[in-house]
Amino acid sequence: MRKELSRYHLHLPNFKMYCIDGNRVYDKFDLIITLDCSILDLKIHGPNLILLLDSKNSPDGRNIVSYDLCGRFKWRIECLPKFHSQNYFTSLYVIGKSLYSYNENGTEVEIDSNSGKLLAYELIK
Repeated sequence: MRKELSRYHLHLPNFKMYCIDGNRVYDKFDLIITLDCSILDLKIHGPNLILLLDSKNSPDGRNIVSYDLCGRFKWRIECLPKFHSQNYFTSLYVIGKSLYSYNENGTEVEIDSNSGKLLAYELIK
């Protein structure tokens, strides 16, 4: 018997429900994504599933990836200029229509959710 799914995310336009369980993403109860590392967070932004991955598997700090709503890979976030040796992202959030992330060294970035390009970044610590 499969354990209870840990986190749920609702995509209202299509009444889809996405959930993460360890290294897997489900569309309702259908497995659509399996990765080699743990998924820490999932945000739905337009037609994109944005995943924050465990930083242990991303030594270059590029631990945010995107898939379409069917589970097809789209992009990995571009590199942020390094200010410190720890450059991985620790959170994902949406403000209005914009997607943001915060990283270990105190930098907030605005991300283009269609390409993974950094639109802006600022050290805010």
